[in-house]
Amino acid sequence: MAIASITRTTLSAAITATAEYISLTSLTGVVNKDVLVCENEAMLVADTRTTLANPIRVVRGTGGTRAAAHKILAHVFHDTPEKFQARYDHTVGLFGDSGTLPQYAVPGSRAKDGAGNEYVAVDISYTGGIYSGVTCVISIDGLYTAAPLATGTHGTVGLSVEQASSDQLTWLQIYGANSYAQDAGATTSATSASVCIAATSVSTPAAGMHVIAPGTSDVLQVIHGMFCTGTHTSTGTSAASFTGSYVPVWLNYPFTDGFNTALQTTASASS
Repeated sequence: MAIASITRTTLSAAITATAEYISLTSLTGVVNKDVLVCENEAMLVADTRTTLANPIRVVRGTGGTRAAAHKILAHVFHDTPEKFQARYDHTVGLFGDSGTLPQYAVPGSRAKDGAGNEYVAVDISYTGGIYSGVTCVISIDGLYTAAPLATGTHGTVGLSVEQASSDQLTWLQIYGANSYAQDAGATTSATSASVCIAATSVSTPAAGMHVIAPGTSDVLQVIHGMFCTGTHTSTGTSAASFTGSYVPVWLNYPFTDGFNTALQTTASASS
């Protein structure tokens, strides 16, 4: 089960790699000894004041990260060291200790498991919640919020690896093999030649993806970089939580551009 996401703010002024003081757009919830994560750098709040006020003093490049310059309005995530550690331990439980897991996981962080599969951390924005194997689309605003994919949306696409509720941090797989992609259409005739497209709508439970037969003649929203690799499998789970239908897929940093693509049968294409 995913865990709580992280409060975010932004830098209200650019900083150099050597700056000891930084200013945040909002100090709400920020306390002494908190960890701030800006891009790939972690900082420790080391201000001696009881009530923090801009600018605040920080220790740069903590936890093995490297101090770097950051632009104004760069996203800054903040939480206690204990909660960041809990997220790290949760990630180890999902992927194992592959040596590539970020110590301070925030939306947009990347991780790999021991088999080379790659994942990105996201903040779930769908109130209906998601389940393992749901195809999600990631927002294009740089906030890395994610919701089940449906026709008409566009962005980077990934497969959820666990159950998650709204405003929880979880991981989407974006590269490698996956054997449990949920199929909204429960396509029992799915084969490795089938095509992955966006689901027509988001419902509860949501699946986000639909498999269609090769040679289908229609205008549909294709998921680029997501390939069906085998046949349909049916699960015995409750339809209240899962679609009950999985297909194996290969992911190569999939995305959808939001546009429908004309798919034609071999016969119609040659006529």
